[in-house]
Amino acid sequence: MGVPQYVVTFYEAANCPTGWKPTLSTAGRFIIGLPADGTPEAAFGGDPLSVAENRTHTHQFSGQLSVPSTGVGLASGCCAEGFGAPGSYGFSGVTGASGADLPYVIVTQCQPCVAGDQDPACQ
Repeated sequence: MGVPQYVVTFYEAANCPTGWKPTLSTAGRFIIGLPADGTPEAAFGGDPLSVAENRTHTHQFSGQLSVPSTGVGLASGCCAEGFGAPGSYGFSGVTGASGADLPYVIVTQCQPCVAGDQDPACQ
């Protein structure tokens, strides 16, 4: 009896052993649990990671600040107005690039070849 078709294994080697083929959908990806109603084997995010890559990313931001009119109290007890204009002030920008710095190890996920498999690793 052979290995069941949907079994997958992980190897530290770059290539799968004889009789096994790489599971391409997981190469260079973080594997996570399937959420309720999730789609099996769905890939999301950016391109797969390469060995020792610390991918950087940025974030856009924006907002608005509303300020009231302000004045200055002088020593004579009188006031001076108009030093801070009332109004709404918008701002926006992009953060500097930053890496996630997640520790990870890259392993090869392999699955067994099946009869008639056309994958080059199975020939």
